[in-house]
Amino acid sequence: MSVTDERRATDLVELVEEDGSACGSTDVIDAHTHGKRHRAYSVMLFDGHGNVLIQKRAADKTRFAGIWGPSCCGHPAPGEDLVAQARLHCHEELGISGIEPRDVGAVSYRLTDPTSDYVEAEYDHVLIAFYHGTPDPHPDEIDEIRWVPVDELARELDDPPQGVTYGEWLRPVFDVAVPAAEKAGLLHVNATRAHDPHQQNVYAYYQFKTSDKINTEAGADDYVHSHFALIPYNPTVLEVEDEEARQKAILRELHRMENHQCDDLIDLMPPLPPTSRVVDAACGRGGTGFRVWERFGCTVHGVDFSEQRIAFANAIAERRGISDHVQFFHANVEATGLVEHSYDVVFINEAAVHVPDFTKLFAETARLLKPGGHLVFAEWIADSFTSKKSPEVTAINNNYYTALPSRGEVLTWLLDNRLVPLHVTDRRLDVLPYWELRSHCGHRTGVEKPFLTAFATGAMNYVMCTAVHQPDHIATR
Repeated sequence: MSVTDERRATDLVELVEEDGSACGSTDVIDAHTHGKRHRAYSVMLFDGHGNVLIQKRAADKTRFAGIWGPSCCGHPAPGEDLVAQARLHCHEELGISGIEPRDVGAVSYRLTDPTSDYVEAEYDHVLIAFYHGTPDPHPDEIDEIRWVPVDELARELDDPPQGVTYGEWLRPVFDVAVPAAEKAGLLHVNATRAHDPHQQNVYAYYQFKTSDKINTEAGADDYVHSHFALIPYNPTVLEVEDEEARQKAILRELHRMENHQCDDLIDLMPPLPPTSRVVDAACGRGGTGFRVWERFGCTVHGVDFSEQRIAFANAIAERRGISDHVQFFHANVEATGLVEHSYDVVFINEAAVHVPDFTKLFAETARLLKPGGHLVFAEWIADSFTSKKSPEVTAINNNYYTALPSRGEVLTWLLDNRLVPLHVTDRRLDVLPYWELRSHCGHRTGVEKPFLTAFATGAMNYVMCTAVHQPDHIATR
């Protein structure tokens, strides 16, 4: 028995009727010894290039050892959020985080392991998600992983290569997952505004990010944010006894904190009359842009290359009756297509790290700004060239499809593009409470610990900066 199997032996699983309705609970050993039907899930990860990830179960697993199966399989506890648990289990098994599983159907089967005589009688939810990165499989769980073209796996399931054994449940899971992935656009990502493969991955990550409540559920004000926060949290939210109510309270508190971060960023902007024009670069779902409009009543133009995020933001502007002043466009921040030298402020709220070439981003910023206009941004970056290679920064890069630059690189690239810093501060310690609270959220992804460690040790900075556009400034190295 593997270490993890032994640890999970007494975990509870949810017993279900034939139609998947809950009818009780028991522990893992009892369910598999006596073949009691229980709830399970199988995750299939697609990389946007026609491949699916499969895993070979570790040789000392108690059930179906050495068998090739879906990307990740598991059992939710009775009443547990299926998607949230699957997301966290993918982090535990595969060392990945930030995926957005979606439930696309279920299959039922009853299979006996010929080696152990354990019985898998499962009502198995099929989950699909986009992921294009490098997994770090846990050796207690997985002996081997393989990215395989979908068409090739379909053939091999009918006629397995010599020495390869596929789990019998993989075929029905595959037959549900692949059509759903094709319909969702996960098989071949079509990112019309992406300039390179890296941006395609970033596009897919956010385009398919639709169920992570931390970054997709609107607050009471109708806004959604995709950034961190800089103030302590209210500890009473963790004292709520009812689990569902506590999770809702945590999400409300995270949103309150994120709104406050917007205000801190906006405080760095110069006073803006209503005639001013502002660009929200890589605007996401528009939360910060709406807060800027509320503060100044000026024109705000947001750009993002995720169609669904742009549609979400424009729908809010329309619903609020401010679409004449606040508009969001499907564009790439490296080449927005907006009118040059016509904006008073360009702001970037934790989005620059997704751009593979900061120099292009800052060059486009300089093109958009009037002489004397301001760039205002908040960003999480590596402290130095050395910390860029730390395990925590590596884990964060793998999660968010980023390539964190160092603080020195960012400042150099600003000057290269005639953007002269007026204000720079590192608020890395102020970010810690946000990540501590996220660690208690049912929608945590596993990336919380790397952030806490990196900010606490100084491997990463949380920089807030204001720079002025001086076209006649001569940049020096």
